[in-house]
Amino acid sequence: MLKQKRVNISNYTKASDIILYPYGSKTPLDVRDVVLVEIPVDETCKPVSQPYRRIPIPTEKKVKQKIQELLNSDIIEEVHGPSTWISLVVPILQDNDDLRLCILMRRVNLAVMRENHPFTLYGQCYPR
Repeated sequence: MLKQKRVNISNYTKASDIILYPYGSKTPLDVRDVVLVEIPVDETCKPVSQPYRRIPIPTEKKVKQKIQELLNSDIIEEVHGPSTWISLVVPILQDNDDLRLCILMRRVNLAVMRENHPFTLYGQCYPR
């Protein structure tokens, strides 16, 4: 049985050095399914700490359960101390009465440096 351990991904250079478990599963992902992505961030952007928004009272219990479930699965972790970037959590109640927690990343996305890749036109794909 493989032991799970919390690691800092930045210490590894290859995806094969990391063992990832899908949410709610005890079998690890195949190395071919794992891709490490580095997102370039503009360091000159000022970090934004968005104000807390109250969670609707009817969904409070489900939100607490979902957060505890994510903590137990090591998908999220508690932060003890100041944070530079704080995004809003938006709880969404699905049709099957399940809860989905979404993070509003609109302000964070402003700091991401975009790469310019022009799209290929339809006419360029086929010979004339």
